[in-house]
Amino acid sequence: MAAWGGIVMLTAAGFDNWWHIAYGLDAKISSPPHWALGIGIAGVQIGGIVLLAAAMNRDSGPVRQKLEFLFLYLGATILVLWLIVPNHRILQHSALCYAAVSAVAPLVLMGMATASQHRWACTIVAAIYMVFVAANVWILPLFPATPRLGPVYQPVTHYVPLEFPFVLIAPALLMDWVRGRLREMNRWLLAIILGTVFLAGLVAAQWPFADFMMSPWARNWFFGAHYLPYFTRPTSHLGSNQFFPVEVGRMRFCVTMAGALGAAILGSRIGIGCGGWLRKVRR
Repeated sequence: MAAWGGIVMLTAAGFDNWWHIAYGLDAKISSPPHWALGIGIAGVQIGGIVLLAAAMNRDSGPVRQKLEFLFLYLGATILVLWLIVPNHRILQHSALCYAAVSAVAPLVLMGMATASQHRWACTIVAAIYMVFVAANVWILPLFPATPRLGPVYQPVTHYVPLEFPFVLIAPALLMDWVRGRLREMNRWLLAIILGTVFLAGLVAAQWPFADFMMSPWARNWFFGAHYLPYFTRPTSHLGSNQFFPVEVGRMRFCVTMAGALGAAILGSRIGIGCGGWLRKVRR
């Protein structure tokens, strides 16, 4: 898997170069070569997880502890990659945003936790994810940069980082607390409880935090809410610090949130199953 992922990444590099020659510089992160690159990175990550799981299952003591940390770190990088797209603060009062996070995070968290059997695996993975993405907010603006495309609506003089990370550590802590007490429960019933706990914890933490990120208190070097891409119009939702109304009407919001709950439950169950399989890998 890792080898095939590497091949896809190398192919995507050439594809991306051709794309720029044919269509110019990218104005958006979403493009065919970038998606191919993302698939290649995911292949390398999954391959690395399988290799680390095999080594971890063969060892014990201090060696296993080191491998376990690398294993959980690699799981966090999957969250870093696949939570880039939904992580926009203008969407964080929409059910669609929580559905997108629920489709990825519970699967990864429970897969890493079940495979490693670490008591606080979900919390560690979520913490590494948050530090990794937050470091992007703190470090990138230190380097000078200017726009090379137009029109330019924002006075950009340094690199503009991605958004501050989702507050995943809150639902991850709850998941670790619950699974520590319900370890022997039926897997499907456990997945239903964990998926519900994840979504409830995420909404309880992220919803008010999104309000904070829209406030002047978040426009500083730590949270980075004042960093705006050069193409952001001052009258846009991001430029005026307003939430984008994705769901029109309460019914649509409730239906989408129900889908988010289903995704969280199914993701938790798949994560438990994949983690159980990873515990058996030894070659």
